[in-house]
Amino acid sequence: MRSKFECQKNNILDTAFKIWAKTRFAKTSLSPVAGELKLSKAALYRYFTNKDHLQEAMSTKFLGDMQEALDGFMRKHGGRSIQILIKSYYEFLFDYFYAHPHYFAFLLSYLMRTTREQGKRFESLTENVRQMFSAALKVAGHGDDPEQLGLSIRFIHMNCLFWFMQLFMSEQEEMQPHKLDFSRPMPEEKHAQFLKKSITYGLHGFVTAEQGLRVDFTAIETLGRIKEGELPEQDRIFGAIEEVISECGYVNASVEKIASRIGINKSSLYFYFKNKNDMLLKTIKREQEYFSNLLRPRLSGLSTFSQKLYAFIVTLISYTAHNPGLITVLNWARYQNIGMSLPRQELHKIFAKFDFLRRALEQGVLRGGPEDFNTIFIFIFFFIMHRLRELPARFAAEKGSAAFTGFTRQAFSLFCGGITAQLSLKKKGAAHADRH
Repeated sequence: MRSKFECQKNNILDTAFKIWAKTRFAKTSLSPVAGELKLSKAALYRYFTNKDHLQEAMSTKFLGDMQEALDGFMRKHGGRSIQILIKSYYEFLFDYFYAHPHYFAFLLSYLMRTTREQGKRFESLTENVRQMFSAALKVAGHGDDPEQLGLSIRFIHMNCLFWFMQLFMSEQEEMQPHKLDFSRPMPEEKHAQFLKKSITYGLHGFVTAEQGLRVDFTAIETLGRIKEGELPEQDRIFGAIEEVISECGYVNASVEKIASRIGINKSSLYFYFKNKNDMLLKTIKREQEYFSNLLRPRLSGLSTFSQKLYAFIVTLISYTAHNPGLITVLNWARYQNIGMSLPRQELHKIFAKFDFLRRALEQGVLRGGPEDFNTIFIFIFFFIMHRLRELPARFAAEKGSAAFTGFTRQAFSLFCGGITAQLSLKKKGAAHADRH
């Protein structure tokens, strides 16, 4: 039986989760927590010595509760086929985070900016789940290449988390995840709708016809790869952020230090930009324009949707691999909890440049309707860019190697046909090898 002290301590933790989740943990002041509990801040310090102590306790509670829930899931579903396992896992995660939306907010924010030690704790939490999926994929004929297994498992997880996040996005909040309020209730019918989408896309991908996978990979890769001479000169701000991060780390790379590295003070920097969000938005917009200008002529000579989609994926990955500063800046924005939401008119301009995706939806080549265009477009970036953030530095140096082509081809296969297509390709490859 818990003591009165332990009960109140747990009550403070639960309250902090729910209050801070309203801002996705961007604002973590103790005052609203104390106010909700009708306590003074001094009284809170009887239970937690400071805010860091409280946040560490929150991390421990989250990991412990998630571990208990995951252990229960694995005891119940271990040994099942990969198709049933994915469906059951998505149902489990949707139901768990639907009941604990503040935990999902915590997962997206605080744990996305973990220290190295916290990161190891989180990896330990999910290690048994990864092993369970790895075993099920191997039984289904996936093969045991660690890079390919890892990307398939990542696709399973990222697809589920992405579509759960869409539950909390209204039409006005597209591309503005930092404004999500995970404290608001969600209708059960919307929960069921997005769960069904996540299962369908995870198992069967986004393309309705098998022809979506028929491309000349080598030819498109030759066309899509970015050449050194095509790259723009590095942006001054990108360069300054990279240098400061290399010296101070993500957390301590302040705007003041970045401005100093450029050679101006912070107030002078804000003469050109409204704030750090505006600074990054304008810099990212510049990168987006360069990328669009490189992509447009590559797509213009291609006739089928599958060719254009693969060229888009190859060019995006190649551009980013040649431009590691972009990943560094995106990681810095994540650690600083900077919400880089583009105005809706800017979003429409960007989406208009990728109209081949919209036409594919209208023609039934992609699953969904025209209203799903924005979300599907965003998912491509979400999946690819999140993976690129974590690839080792050697990947950038191996842009023409098997590491590069392996990643681009598998990413394309997973997007088009999900895990089912990935398994089908493996079986066809094994049969072809047996015949020879």
